[in-house]
Amino acid sequence: MLPYFLIGMSALATGIFVMSYTFKHILGVRKLLGPILALISMVMCAIGATITASSLNGNRVDANQLAIVSATETTKSDTVSLTTLKLSDGMIVTCKPTQAACQSASPGDIIVYTKYLHSSGFFVERSEVTFVTPGPASKR
Repeated sequence: MLPYFLIGMSALATGIFVMSYTFKHILGVRKLLGPILALISMVMCAIGATITASSLNGNRVDANQLAIVSATETTKSDTVSLTTLKLSDGMIVTCKPTQAACQSASPGDIIVYTKYLHSSGFFVERSEVTFVTPGPASKR
């Protein structure tokens, strides 16, 4: 979380510096370069503010999601078999080897899963299945 805060603050500071330099020295001298630098500095400020604000959220856990299994894929290696569930909402969840109910899920089953978002909030870091039950369209 701290690295994202520092990156955001440095981008924000860079944008403000370039904007103040542009308005003070270049805007009146070069007609084309001034507005371009002003636009770039505003974009840098916006990016910096967004990264800084998102880093202050901490570890984000999305609420439990309910979905129907649309497809399963099992990959077997020498020591463990890994099952991947493709869900009706577009999410792909990988089952842990210790989760027997998740490993035995079939298309049509209803599952509840939890999404853990990255501390920046920009992408899903991991997701795990918390509950599996046969659905009305289950093939079990």
